[in-house]
Amino acid sequence: MSLLNVHVPHLRVPLNNVVAAGVYEHELARTVLAFKNKGRYDQHRVLGGGLARSIQLILEAHENPSMCVLVPVPSSSKNTKKRGYSPAEVLAQTAHRDLKLQGINITRVIPAVSVGRKVSQASGQKNLGAQARWARIHRSMVPATLPSMYLGFSIDLRDTPCIVCDDVVTTGASMAETGRVLAEMGARVIGYASVAAVPRRSELLPKQLENKNC
Repeated sequence: MSLLNVHVPHLRVPLNNVVAAGVYEHELARTVLAFKNKGRYDQHRVLGGGLARSIQLILEAHENPSMCVLVPVPSSSKNTKKRGYSPAEVLAQTAHRDLKLQGINITRVIPAVSVGRKVSQASGQKNLGAQARWARIHRSMVPATLPSMYLGFSIDLRDTPCIVCDDVVTTGASMAETGRVLAEMGARVIGYASVAAVPRRSELLPKQLENKNC
């Protein structure tokens, strides 16, 4: 499994500075699915390392801005309860530790965005096109209420450089929605990092298209 063939996704939702550590196929896809759906929490180490590589490239492109914050794309409360963790947040925390060990300055991971309303699951997300995904998820996220807020602390991300992190990017809708909330909070989103990117049909080789259509 290669997490070093860095992939720049061709997304249907326009976003700037999107980097994936690899393409969502073969061993990488199986590892992501095992981590998210089959109880293989231990796979967060290798996947988090891939996410760290994506983050590092974004930082280098911006000359390693100080006080940068990683913001994971939120999971629904239902999925978080089912798994026992939020995949993007776990991977962001793992990537944060890896980058710190390399001497790369990342302030911290802040789950600053949460799912504010229920997103209809009437149709599986994998079967939806870009416009349908965006229509379904748009305005579904809000600034998060963190436990520390009950002690009088607040999240102040005004003019703070942030990188949105996720495990897999397909159309970019979830990342874009997370970025929208951060922008409204005054944050400066400098990039979007993921472990893997689902390739568009135009990126697939003829044999891969044949297999997908079977």
